[in-house]
Formats: sequence, structure tokens, C-alpha cells
Amino acid sequence: MKKALSVISVGFLSLSLLAACNGGESETQKELAALKEQLAQQQKQQAERENQEQEHRKQIEQQQREDELYQKAYQDAQEDLQMKQMLEEEKKQEEAKKKQAAEEERKREEAKKKQVLEEERKQKEETRIKQEEPRIRQEEPRIRQEETPKATAKPTVSQQAPKVTEKLVRYPAFVISESGSGSLNLRGGPSISAVSVTQLKDGQQLQVVAETNACTNANGGCWVKVQVGGLTGYVSNAYLQKGHVRDGAYAY
Repeated sequence: MKKALSVISVGFLSLSLLAACNGGESETQKELAALKEQLAQQQKQQAERENQEQEHRKQIEQQQREDELYQKAYQDAQEDLQMKQMLEEEKKQEEAKKKQAAEEERKREEAKKKQVLEEERKQKEETRIKQEEPRIRQEEPRIRQEETPKATAKPTVSQQAPKVTEKLVRYPAFVISESGSGSLNLRGGPSISAVSVTQLKDGQQLQVVAETNACTNANGGCWVKVQVGGLTGYVSNAYLQKGHVRDGAYAY
């Protein structure tokens, strides 16, 4: 572009000289005016291009400065974040150390208290033993005398339980109850502590085969041996009625 301007400038100067030599020629003046106008336009375009290039360079420089500022701000923010995290971690570690120290101090205090209480307990026990020694020495003869084994008294004949005897009998009977729908335990021995063999229903027919002299816990009667359904056991005759069940009186 600069070369073209130089050529135009040279042409313009040549025409100017030629016009000076031929001052009366109008054609040469027209060409000279055209060259002036072309030169002015080219200079204007050149100036505009230079302005555009300069503005573009400014924009590039501005963008570079902004990028540098952004990078620096980002780095500063990262450094601030790392510093904050480091400070928080140090704070947590410091708090953990304080907590651990407080817990250790509490344990030491508890151990001291336990030790003091144990020493006080030992002192009290020693004091009590010293205070009890005279009384213990005075009571030792009596204690030894009480610890001497005594002869075990044998129960008299009246205190011994009477021997159970059985008298052979044979008669029919059936179970009766106050409600008319109860049941009676058939036991393996003449006692309520004997095992229950089975349960007899109210009105159930059975055969009495022996009477006993055992009348304890028999509800006002005595224990009798009975046979029913191939089983043999004992019941209280307070719950029996001699004879056979009337027809239609009980249902099985």
C-alpha cells in the first residue's frame, strides 16, 4: 500500500511539473486533480487501516491483560481456599487435642477419686476391725460353744407319719361333683402330691378295690384304691357315690 502511494506521489509530482511547464493545458490539470483525489482516498484508507490495526492490537493487549488478571485472581482464590482449608484442619486438630487432653484429665481425676475412696474405705474397715476386736475376743468362747454340734433329736412315735394300710373291699361306685360336670384326678398314690394318672369325668363308673387309712387332704374323706378302664389308682371317696349310675342320669 505504501508502495502504491509512493507511485501515485511520484506521478503526482511529475504531473505537477508537467503542468507547471504547460500551464495552459486543461487536460493535464484534470489528470492532476484525479491523482490528487486518488492519493487522498488512498491516504484516508491507509489511515483507516492503520487505525483498525492499532485498535485490534489494543483489543488483543486488553484481552491479554484481562486473561492475566483472571489467572492471577484464580490463583489467589485457590491459594485463599487452600489456606482456609489448612486453617480449618489445624483448628480441628487443635480441638481434638484439647478434647483428648480434657478426657485424659477427667480419667485421671476419676482415678484419683477412686483411689481416695478406696483408701478411705480401707481406713474405715481397719478402724472397724480394731473397734470390733475386743468384742470378738469376748464372744469367742460363746461362739465356739454354739458351734459345738448338738445331738439331733429323733422324732417321737407321735411325730412320725402313720403308715398307710389298705383294706381289701370290692364294690361299685361312680364319680360325683358339686357342679355335676367336673372331673376328678386319678392319682398314682394316696396323696395329692402323687402323680395324676388320668382324669375321671363326673358320673364315670368305677370299681373300689381297697380302702386306706390315709385321710390327709382328702376333703373330708379318705383315699381309696379304684380300678377303671384298665387303670388302677387312688381317689378320695368324698367324690364317690356307691352303686351304679342310673340309666340316663349321665352321658358318655
